[in-house]
Amino acid sequence: AAVGHTYGIVLERFDEWIPAEAPFEESVDRLLDCSIAVMRADPTLAAMISTVQFEIRRDPSLAEDLRPTLSRFRSFFDDLARRAPHAMSADRRAMSRALITLVAGLNSQALLLPDSEDFPEVVGALRALLRSGTCPPRTHDPVDH
Repeated sequence: AAVGHTYGIVLERFDEWIPAEAPFEESVDRLLDCSIAVMRADPTLAAMISTVQFEIRRDPSLAEDLRPTLSRFRSFFDDLARRAPHAMSADRRAMSRALITLVAGLNSQALLLPDSEDFPEVVGALRALLRSGTCPPRTHDPVDH
């Protein structure tokens, strides 16, 4: 029940901040803004979500019980990934996972920061990194190294 409540709050905020018709770039930008709003409203949500991510790996029966809740969470990101321009990624599942990784990383950082007031700056730095285009197109397979 606590997990359903926690994920329900987060998904409700995502839905409030990120309209279904918003283009991909705007949606990602809003997702970053929403992460700040969620952390300001209730920093304990980050701890619950992180705990769930580890516990479902440890306890298969818990993972099965939480499947509907976690499926709704994953569906949100699947829908967001479908908005990505085709030039970004032909594999929408990989894009969805990358978006979840983005949010999970912010979530982890929120737990590690000694001062929660620093979180908006972390999000701002991530936003700047994403916008910078620092990653050139790959000329090799990363597995080759």
